[in-house]
Amino acid sequence: TLNAIDISPNGRYLAIGGGTNFNGTGVGSSIILFDLEDGSIESIAVGNTIQQLLFTPDSLNLMCTNASSGSAFKIFDVVTGVELPVPAGTYTLSGSGNTRMARSVNKVRIFQYSVSATASVIYDYNYTTNTITEWLNYGVGVSAIGFNDTNDHFYVARGTTGTATANISVYAGSSTTPIGSLTNSFLAQATEIKGYGDFVAVASTSV
Repeated sequence: TLNAIDISPNGRYLAIGGGTNFNGTGVGSSIILFDLEDGSIESIAVGNTIQQLLFTPDSLNLMCTNASSGSAFKIFDVVTGVELPVPAGTYTLSGSGNTRMARSVNKVRIFQYSVSATASVIYDYNYTTNTITEWLNYGVGVSAIGFNDTNDHFYVARGTTGTATANISVYAGSSTTPIGSLTNSFLAQATEIKGYGDFVAVASTSV
């Protein structure tokens, strides 16, 4: 099955990934990387069911999170397909589909998905130095994060379900102090957030 897809910011590469036998070999899971400029196709073995794929803003590396047990966060060189070393830093990211990512024009943020945790830590991933640092320890579980297309706002969705409202905190730049909040009118857990100018698109599950 196809679980994940992303196009590199420079428009040259298309990556798709899925579960066991996704590449037809019957063994493990793979990322299929298409070079849209020269027409070449590369298969990168991952070994676990793929949850999400995301190119770094410079289009040089491809990040992968798993929907099954195993290393939660892997990074591959786009040109060679070689897996890069585990990012330096102190952080906690697990597999089983719980590690999610968001990209802006010059930032990558990662968090541990949870709808019921007492807190969720959101991390900055520095793709030029391959390091992860804590950005914000959010007060409750987080279900989704996202940037807007102008890179000046960042959104964090509360993960708690079954409540009358599901709030989305809005941050500006790198500040960890919210400048406001939005109410998810679907009264449900947000799964995806993306801002477009003055508008915010939210995908939700039912309560």
